[in-house]
Amino acid sequence: MTIKHLQVNNLIRVANAGGGLRLDALAFSVDNLLRIANAASSKQARIVIENSSALSADNMIRIGNAGKGAVLFE
Repeated sequence: MTIKHLQVNNLIRVANAGGGLRLDALAFSVDNLLRIANAASSKQARIVIENSSALSADNMIRIGNAGKGAVLFE
């Protein structure tokens, strides 16, 4: 189940704390996915992005770079 009920700043806090998240690409802007992925990279928290077919290859690369190995696209 994906997380949609928390505000982005709270998701960033969870990722910064090392908590893994499952997110829906349709529910968040690319900029917010970048911010969450960047936060996850510091603790290697696993971020799973569902519905990644909604993202362009360029945006997937940007998010992947921000996550530094913490992001999985489904």
